[in-house]
Amino acid sequence: MAKTGYRYLEIEPFGLSEKGFHKERNQVSESLFSLGNEYSGVRGFFEEGVSLPSLIGTYYNGIIEYSLEDTPNAYKGIAKRTHFTINSTNYLKVTIDIDGQKVDLGKEEAIDFYRHLSFKNGLYTRSFKIQRGEKIVSLSFERLVGMTSPHQAIQRIRLSSSDKTHVKLSFHLDGTILHWGEHCYWKRGKELVDDGGYGLYLTTPRTHQSLFTFMLLENEKKPAKVALNEKTVEVCYDFELEKETTFTRFVTNLADKKDDSHFETLRKEAEEECHSLMEKGFDGLLKENEDFFEKAYERSDIEIDGDSANQQGIRFCLFNLLQAYTGIEEDDNIGAKGLTGDAYSGHAF
Repeated sequence: MAKTGYRYLEIEPFGLSEKGFHKERNQVSESLFSLGNEYSGVRGFFEEGVSLPSLIGTYYNGIIEYSLEDTPNAYKGIAKRTHFTINSTNYLKVTIDIDGQKVDLGKEEAIDFYRHLSFKNGLYTRSFKIQRGEKIVSLSFERLVGMTSPHQAIQRIRLSSSDKTHVKLSFHLDGTILHWGEHCYWKRGKELVDDGGYGLYLTTPRTHQSLFTFMLLENEKKPAKVALNEKTVEVCYDFELEKETTFTRFVTNLADKKDDSHFETLRKEAEEECHSLMEKGFDGLLKENEDFFEKAYERSDIEIDGDSANQQGIRFCLFNLLQAYTGIEEDDNIGAKGLTGDAYSGHAF
C-alpha cells in the first residue's frame, strides 16, 4: 500500500502557509516554521505560549553542556556521558491578557488564523483574531533573525480592537527554559536594566560558556512594571487599546563559546549592536535578508516544471540548508536538524 502524506499547508513556490489553526499539528508546525542562521536557531513556537503539545526551543551553534546523568547503553565502546547543544534563553516570550483573560489558542478559538514563512527573506508572520464579549481583537506577530547580522533578531507585535479593550502585555527574557522538558542547563549570571534596555547574562556550569541577551523595546507607551528575577527579565505594559498599537523588540544575542570574554565585554558589545539594530530598523534587517537569499538562489536554485508540490519541497530544503550553514564561523558544523529542535541534541554524524 503506497504511503500518502497528510497535507495541511498551502502549496506555493517560495514559502509555507497555514490557513486555519491545526491544533493537532502544532508541534510539527513549530519545526516547519523554524528560523535559523547557523549562529542560532529558533523554533516556530507561539510567543504567547499555548496549552498544547509544544517545544519552546532556542539554540546556539557550539553552546553545549554535559548531561547530568549517564546514558545507559548495552553496547561496549560507547560513551555513557554525553554533551549536547542546550536549549537557551527564550528572547521572544510574551504574555498577553486581554480584558483579564490570557490569550491561549489551546483554550479558545482563533478567528482567521494565518501564518506564513517566506523563503525569500526568512520573515515569519502569524495573525489571528479572538473574541472578548462583543469585541473582536486582532493580533499579528512578525519575527526575523539576521542572515548576515547573525547576532540580531527582531520581533514586531501589532494589536487592534473593534472597541476599547484593556491589555496587559509583558515582554520576557526567560533563562529558565528546560531541555527535553527536564533540566535547565544554565546558571544564573546577571539580570539588568541598562542603556535604555534590558539584559540577561547566563553561564553553563561545566563547560564555562556564556550567553548575553539584550533587548530594546519600541512603543510610545511607558512600561508599567519591570521585574528582574532569577534568570528572568519581565517588562510589562498595562494600557487601554482603542485603535491599533505596534510594539517592536530589538534583540542581540552574544554567545561566548571559548570562555574568553568577560561579562562587561559581552554587555558592551551586545548593547552597542542592539542600538545599531534599532537604528537599522525592521525594514533594514529585512532588506539585508532579501539581498542574502536573492544572491543565494542565483547560485543554487532548482526549478521543477509541472510539479508545484515538489518545487515547494526542494525550495524548503534549500532554504533550510542556507539557515543551517553559511560559513559565518570556520569552526561551526552543520547542527543536526538545523538548530531547530532537541532531536539529536545538535550532534552531527
